[in-house]
Amino acid sequence: MPAIATATALEVNNVRKQFGALAAIGGVTLTVGQGERRAVIGPNGAGKTTFFNLISGALPLTSGSIVLNGANVTTVPAWKRVRMGLSRTFQRNNLFLSLPVYDNVQLAVQREKGTSYNLFRPASGFPEVRAKVLEILDKVGLSHRAEVEVANLSYGEQRQVEVALALASDPKILLLDEPTAGMSITETRRMIDLIKGLPRDLTLMIVEHDMEVVFAISDYITVLHLGQVLTGGTPAEVEADPRVREVYLGEE
Repeated sequence: MPAIATATALEVNNVRKQFGALAAIGGVTLTVGQGERRAVIGPNGAGKTTFFNLISGALPLTSGSIVLNGANVTTVPAWKRVRMGLSRTFQRNNLFLSLPVYDNVQLAVQREKGTSYNLFRPASGFPEVRAKVLEILDKVGLSHRAEVEVANLSYGEQRQVEVALALASDPKILLLDEPTAGMSITETRRMIDLIKGLPRDLTLMIVEHDMEVVFAISDYITVLHLGQVLTGGTPAEVEADPRVREVYLGEE
């Protein structure tokens, strides 16, 4: 059952982003409730990844404002937004391929906890870190792959590690940028199960092209087109909206 949003996790108010004369994002406004699963969809060039870059702080706004858990973060740098509860995965893997899964997650947890980096110190020297790593690996379904080098994982499993790294900061809001891109059908279904199994008090925003994924995990969908909100609604409402079919058919 979808979580009932009792408070606001994210407010985006008339956000614009100009690249010279090009308006990549042309005045987007939306509100995401705590615990909500929000999908952001649209054809290529709609501005979805740029929009995520603005929310995360990777790009500055041209105008507008962003409020995260009640705090105005419009001018707050990306690393501080992480400290304030925002985390993100990316379209491309950002992993230490020569290290085991466990060590990749351990390094991420140590960074967030401020523990000094030392892969050669016995695990017993990091009891809190070890407990957190094991908890995260269980959440993403990789406990049985903890000692496998990341380079030897399947592509889908590497994306699961990316989600694990994003969870290391104990986020309140998690941005997932095309989490199933390039995956096989089996890997995609595994990722759907992973996302659906995340705690319901964790707010999710997902950019995704695979509509099976979108309909399986989202409570509400925002449709972007040419940098603006075309429409929004429940999965059933968006699926039935002729404007959505038109922009996607137009892309094809």
